Amino acid sequence: MSWIPMGYIFETDFLDILVSNFITPNATRQEAVRCFQEIANLNVEGEEKEGMYREKIVLAYCNFIMQVRDITKGRNLY
Repeated sequence: MSWIPMGYIFETDFLDILVSNFITPNATRQEAVRCFQEIANLNVEGEEKEGMYREKIVLAYCNFIMQVRDITKGRNLY
């Protein structure tokens, strides 16, 4: 994901689409999680919009957790 411009990742609906549309289906879940992990690990320090980028990551992470909760709801994971 480092090759995608930061502005595209954080200033468009890219994160929302990634988490909302690609975490739930089994066929795309693994790659979506990898992409999200890579985005969360991007170095945003020094970016002029650092605060906004971090906020978007946190919001996307919360959405990600809700998606995982919904996927695993009612399943015995032990």
